[in-house]
Amino acid sequence: MSDDDIPLIDAEPDDGTVSIADPVAGQERETRRKREVREGEEFWTAVLASPVGRREIWTFLQSCRVFEERFACGPNGQPQPEATWYHAGERDTAQRLYRSLFRISRDGVGKMHDEHDPAFAKLRSRKGE
Repeated sequence: MSDDDIPLIDAEPDDGTVSIADPVAGQERETRRKREVREGEEFWTAVLASPVGRREIWTFLQSCRVFEERFACGPNGQPQPEATWYHAGERDTAQRLYRSLFRISRDGVGKMHDEHDPAFAKLRSRKGE
């Protein structure tokens, strides 16, 4: 056993915190944040570059009813505001994802609409003319 194998008792564990007084640590944190953003954008670009990825994203967005408003009613026809707010939150979450994807890969989102959105069917038929 060498001296390198012996743990230092006085060593502070790395808990991921960064001192704001240390400019090098702040710069490393910023670099890590930029890298994570870049990696996330590369991931979503790859998802939207795949037909399966576009289909699965479309299925998720449609399940959240991202392009429609929903007002819930109970069995007796009375409005159900709590359920309506739940649906609104679901839609808002899907819209945040949609806008992020659109910002990252407009071409991928456009292909997704071309492949899965019935409202784009007329545009597809005009392109073939």
